[in-house]
Amino acid sequence: MIWADNMAYWYQGEEFTELDTLMEAVRLDVDGYFGDSDLDSVIAQRGGRVEADGTEYRTAVSLKRGNPSAYRAMRDEIVAGIVDRLRNSVELGELPAEVPYTSGTIESDM
Repeated sequence: MIWADNMAYWYQGEEFTELDTLMEAVRLDVDGYFGDSDLDSVIAQRGGRVEADGTEYRTAVSLKRGNPSAYRAMRDEIVAGIVDRLRNSVELGELPAEVPYTSGTIESDM
């Protein structure tokens, strides 16, 4: 099954008929729920440190305080990756799709 213009999808009790609108709602939720402890887990998975402008950071909080733009860029990269994977799942009809870091699920009316 592939995304079709006449399909409706449900997320957090709301109906979406446009994929871009659905994915923006998902992005906002994931971005809102993805916290510093989640970013700490990603940093740990990537070797326990992150470098920005020649400085090494080991936690999300230290990165946020030391280089706020690098902190935001890292969060944005992670959230975008989550949303891209979910978009692919929706486009391929792999539903229901649980949305990480939220209590939401994307479902179809089909």
